[in-house]
Amino acid sequence: MQLTPHFSIPAPRLAELTTWLDRQTTTERVVNAVIAAGFTLHDAHQMDEYTIDLVVELDDGLVLVYDTT
Repeated sequence: MQLTPHFSIPAPRLAELTTWLDRQTTTERVVNAVIAAGFTLHDAHQMDEYTIDLVVELDDGLVLVYDTT
């Protein structure tokens, strides 16, 4: 999973997020990680038969948008 920040994120937080995201290689793993961490899955959009976009809000208010398969 590649993290592409669209604004400045402090280096320690970026490193933490990158480590957390590295384990999320499928849609199922993303959803399981979000649930385990207690974060909020705000939305899921089925884009086509292979792609689902997920919108996740983290505990610090940061929002991640996933383009998953």
